[in-house]
Amino acid sequence: LAVHLKGAFNTTRLALPQMLKQGYGRVLLFSSGSGLGSTGQANYSAAKEGMVGFARALSREVGPYGVTVNAIYPGGN
Repeated sequence: LAVHLKGAFNTTRLALPQMLKQGYGRVLLFSSGSGLGSTGQANYSAAKEGMVGFARALSREVGPYGVTVNAIYPGGN
């Protein structure tokens, strides 16, 4: 969780002020089909599925200001 989800959160938090200031920006996050659940990887699954929720929530917050947020989800449905 600290690497995947918290790392993405902290990096995005630092970049967003400039994007909002200029009225334009792109945030690209990486999730995984493993977010749907894999045996013995509850922590990884939680982090990767959390990334999807983070992308959805963030896109609603910053979209009106010209910043788009997307999550690449290989292997996801």
